[in-house]
Amino acid sequence: MDHVSLSDRLSPRTWGIAPALSDVLLNPKPRGFDTLAGVPSNVRAIEAGLLFSNALVSFVAVVGPSGWGKTHLLEAIAGRIAEERGPRSYEMWSANEWVIASRTRTSNLALILDNVQDALAKSRSRQQLRVALERRVKAGWPTFLSFTDSKLSRPIRSALPSFRDWSLLLMRPPDSQEREVVVNHMAQAEGVVLASELKRILAHRLEGNGRTLTGALKRLRLNGTHWVGSESVLRACGILNPFFAANSAWDLRDHVWEVAAAPPEDLQNGSADLAVYAMLKIAQLSEADVARYLEIEPARAYAIVQKVESNLREDSHARSRADAFVERVVATLQPA
Repeated sequence: MDHVSLSDRLSPRTWGIAPALSDVLLNPKPRGFDTLAGVPSNVRAIEAGLLFSNALVSFVAVVGPSGWGKTHLLEAIAGRIAEERGPRSYEMWSANEWVIASRTRTSNLALILDNVQDALAKSRSRQQLRVALERRVKAGWPTFLSFTDSKLSRPIRSALPSFRDWSLLLMRPPDSQEREVVVNHMAQAEGVVLASELKRILAHRLEGNGRTLTGALKRLRLNGTHWVGSESVLRACGILNPFFAANSAWDLRDHVWEVAAAPPEDLQNGSADLAVYAMLKIAQLSEADVARYLEIEPARAYAIVQKVESNLREDSHARSRADAFVERVVATLQPA
């Protein structure tokens, strides 16, 4: 069997300048086993996909929540089968479409079905699915099913004819530590270099699923591919501020201002001005939002930034204070 290591799939990359919008959105990279992040919550499903794509198991059903890699896994299986046996050696359908098509035709090709839970919603389609799957099991035709659900429910088990012939696997959402691995893997797949602090912030502070993380990384990639250093991390958080909206505990302005409100002794002088500078110049939050938060006029906020920038050009000690301020902000953004 051509087994692919789950811990070391990626080849070295060369980091370039920020790509064009069309490259990011219209030309996505192919998704295969090498772009799947193997973690304890999904590794058994990935291994089952590898076995299926190499014709070592015939009947597999994977169950998992939306947005955590099931469709990615199906694409990886399809790609591997196409590489090994040719592009016409498998069929990939949504379950409802396949149920309709199976009334008039049958095929002994490897079958990959997504969103099988949709075919269970109505009794007629559920019965048709069961009959069509039973025909495939009796004939020994390889079949891989994907259900969107959080558990191995009774309707899912009932949909599988000759239940003992199936490998039924649950893909769980990654826990907080696994999310760090997922973020790192996704960033490499997107061609984005992230500081360790930014990886932790995305893994622990950004709510949502894998699609949310993918969207965030694509947004970053539109603005650059190298996000290392405290200023870059804070700038990235400013760019991604809308992605954190679902987290009620997240307000980037709060994190910046808390550092200004209770700084160590070496930051006492001008810490409020540094907060305005960090919000507007580094995080690049909107002038209106910052001014409203601080209850000052936008023109006043802009004048503060100009004053700080002038001090930074003329005073190396001021530059050191500003760097220390940003580092403390980034530290507060990370999980405890």
